[in-house]
Amino acid sequence: MKKKISNSMKVLSVVLSLLMVLSVISLPTLKAKAAGGTLDDFVERCYTVTLERGSDVEGFNYWKGKLLNGEAVGNELAYGFLFSPEYTAKGKSEEDYVKDLYMLFMGRTPDSEGFEDWVGQLKNGKSRLEVFAGFANSQEFYNLCESYGISAGRWVNGYDRDQINNVNLFVERLYKTCLGRRGDIGGQKNWVEKLLKKEISGTECARSFIQSQEYTNKGLYDENYVENLYLAMMGRSSDEDGKWNWVNALSEGMTRDEVFAGFANSQEFANLCAKYKIEKGSYTAKDVSNPNKPENTESTKWYRTSRIDYNNGDYAVIKYMDFNTEISRIRYDKNGNYLGYDYRDETMSNGDVYRCDKNYNDDGTLDSEYYWKTSYSSDKSKKTEYYYSDEWNTLIYYDVYNEVEYTYDYPDGAYTDYHPINGTFYDADGNKNGRVVYTYYPDNRRKKATQYNGDGKLYWTEEKEYYDKKGNEWQYVKKQVTTEYNYDGTVYSKSIYEYDENENLIKETYYYDGALSYYNVHEYDSKGNQTKQTSHGPDDQVNSSYFYTYDYYGNLIKETEYHGDHLYLVSYTEYTYDGNNQMLKAVSYDHYDIVTSYWGYDYTDKGAITRYYYYDGSELYESKYEYGDNGYMTKFTKSKDGSVYYWEKFTYEECPE
Repeated sequence: MKKKISNSMKVLSVVLSLLMVLSVISLPTLKAKAAGGTLDDFVERCYTVTLERGSDVEGFNYWKGKLLNGEAVGNELAYGFLFSPEYTAKGKSEEDYVKDLYMLFMGRTPDSEGFEDWVGQLKNGKSRLEVFAGFANSQEFYNLCESYGISAGRWVNGYDRDQINNVNLFVERLYKTCLGRRGDIGGQKNWVEKLLKKEISGTECARSFIQSQEYTNKGLYDENYVENLYLAMMGRSSDEDGKWNWVNALSEGMTRDEVFAGFANSQEFANLCAKYKIEKGSYTAKDVSNPNKPENTESTKWYRTSRIDYNNGDYAVIKYMDFNTEISRIRYDKNGNYLGYDYRDETMSNGDVYRCDKNYNDDGTLDSEYYWKTSYSSDKSKKTEYYYSDEWNTLIYYDVYNEVEYTYDYPDGAYTDYHPINGTFYDADGNKNGRVVYTYYPDNRRKKATQYNGDGKLYWTEEKEYYDKKGNEWQYVKKQVTTEYNYDGTVYSKSIYEYDENENLIKETYYYDGALSYYNVHEYDSKGNQTKQTSHGPDDQVNSSYFYTYDYYGNLIKETEYHGDHLYLVSYTEYTYDGNNQMLKAVSYDHYDIVTSYWGYDYTDKGAITRYYYYDGSELYESKYEYGDNGYMTKFTKSKDGSVYYWEKFTYEECPE
């Protein structure tokens, strides 16, 4: 089945390629900040409250790992400590046991009425485990766990401890994958008890989440609906072919309920249920229509011609090789007189490539312009790049490169091209300004580039190291070192960039005049999201630090800047998203919780941006996007304080047969 790209995706691609400036909304109100500890703090308090000591490294890492890896909820940790041999050996009285329960589950000393009631129940025959359940299922414990960013879970007496924990984890992952939040206390009670009592199967539980009103209100597009099923029912992200097979099936008439049935009856969902030791069940799709299924319309191909109007009435006509690939933008005045190219990327019949790129300010005045031409020798062994100050008339300088053919194995197949082995730089009169020499590893990856001035003095070098290739995987850069030299050959500056095997930047180090200036360290979670960045001075002291928090779907929801390492708060920004993981709004605050800036987006029901707004602390900006019946953008405007100062208009024609 062929992969389809929806109109909304094409529109979004067009929109994001434009320069977007920013807009007007009312200032958000200030809000109170909730206090809460970290996951580490939660584990540590279990030690101090129950065992009355600090944690040991092995035990701390064990319990923290279970929380981090989704192998335990809050009540599982509480049970593990309160019924451990070390705690039991303390031989605590009923009164002391209840006091510990209050402190562990509620974070407070007991009130006299509650204390007497629980102690009385223990002395009248209730087991410690039964009393434990009362505390573990309390609203106060739920709130406590929320403040530490973990799930409390639901404890049900009469079942094996591992079974209770497994069901809790199954339910909690449905809350996170389907609804993007932790379970509420009532919902946890309902689903955990029904699954333990085998009143419902894993399939029925998953279906209840996916067909709930809360889930439906997310308004997921077909692509996101399918992706969400992979996460919820297979415990993984989609593979490209599988995802688009389902998306195309939906576009061709399959209902969402039928797609759900396909996932529910899959072997991967059976394996997931087996992992959590619950009954999978089965499902037959109901005759339910797909509310998001597009109308059956003939597929029409379009190409784009565009008129861009600036303040002075000038306009540009754009030509495309296909819908998204622009090859030229020709400017005319309001009377239709030719003013030259704004953009050009065109290969001539003789193999010469002409390129032009002009950039304009918001008022339509020219900001910068670049013209260059590339010519090749007949055997492609020599490439010459010419740079001009106007429309390919006045030469500024040119560079000549000697090249060799090479073949490189990419993950999707072999690729043959030419790469330079050296180059010489000339001014417009043919005087030599410098040269560069390139060396390569045996597998043709760039190893080193060395540049010299016109008089032969060393100017700069750049060296790269790579990770070893694993099968057909891409060979990522491991380390890159760039060095600049003074005229006497001594080092002026050096920058070192180090990456992990997933191409994440993990360290940047900068030297000036031979001495360490500063370095930055980046940390990531298991999903590749950056969680922390610290900037260190030459004495290794942390000058500033940034912390990043993400939701279950990998969306950045908060970034916080501190002076030093948690020395004092400088500022923070919070982000919100819609059900399709599209950013709705971001608000930045200073250390007094006062709003300093904010920005955000509005969308159509198909996900195309209709507005982008921004407040920078003093001025408010807005960009708006309008669309035609074919779903493509027809107008783009920028305004400040409601006054339009820039606009673009787009027109489309059907492709000829």
